[in-house]
Amino acid sequence: MEVNCVHSCNGLCNALNIAEHRELSAIKEYHAYLDQCNYPDVRFIIQELIDHHQKTLKLLQEKRAELSEKLNILDNINESFG
Repeated sequence: MEVNCVHSCNGLCNALNIAEHRELSAIKEYHAYLDQCNYPDVRFIIQELIDHHQKTLKLLQEKRAELSEKLNILDNINESFG
């Protein structure tokens, strides 16, 4: 996926969308490996990878919400002057 920043996000940041998509894809892929694996040590490692990607995904979602809120506030301020 190519990231093309148009510098007018308004809460819809393409880079964040792609990052979230990649994290979700990684989680799904690792879950597929986990389902097929029966070796405890490897399952533990794969689960750690899943946990890491889930934390990253949560961080991205939280930052997106913060960014969206900030942009909404700025929009409201701009509208009050217009």
